[in-house]
Amino acid sequence: MCRQRPPARAKNNLASVLIDAGRFEEALVQIEAGLKLASRDEDLMLLMYNQAYALFYLQEFDNSLEAFRKTAKRFGAYRHTYLFIGVIYLKQGRVKKALELADQLEAQPALKYQGEIIKANVMANENRNQEAIDILIRALAAESEAEIYIRQRLQLELVGIYMKQGRFNEAYRILIEITESFPQNYSVWRMIYMMLEAGGDRERAEKVKAFLESRGVRVSNAPRPGS
Repeated sequence: MCRQRPPARAKNNLASVLIDAGRFEEALVQIEAGLKLASRDEDLMLLMYNQAYALFYLQEFDNSLEAFRKTAKRFGAYRHTYLFIGVIYLKQGRVKKALELADQLEAQPALKYQGEIIKANVMANENRNQEAIDILIRALAAESEAEIYIRQRLQLELVGIYMKQGRFNEAYRILIEITESFPQNYSVWRMIYMMLEAGGDRERAEKVKAFLESRGVRVSNAPRPGS
């Protein structure tokens, strides 16, 4: 007999699909319903993280920061909770606070890459782009090939800086590499669409757009690489 998913987990799973499709407002509706149903810490952790994540990409940074802090207080260093907290500090202009957090993260081997990403963001904001790239490349070299989730985060940060510098071929190469490992990563496909559109390659952009829309993915308002 097929085991039914708990209602809160089902709401989170639907929210995750909507987030991948860039439908953040709809995802939040499902998350809020799931939070009312959640009775297990595991479900609550997933829902709280996804709530903070969706708020971040809706650029509700104050609300996102509060949500990530609540997640960290209850569940610690789940996924990229502390990384997002640091990035929000930067968006709020609180550079010193972000660097203090980065130092704390770098002192913990499992979280070191998050501190490095925060510092790379600080350098990129100061137009010290090559220094930022060097940090990220070293961090990638230090991570095991098995750490796919971490490596992908570092790759996306590199994409963001390459795009800022106009190094679109290098950015495009990394994005294609990610899709070869994760063809269902629609967020990356949306970045590829944006890059092709910005570069004037309308023919390939339209093909990617058609591919995404056939899967219910919203093409506009795509998260920027490295954000």
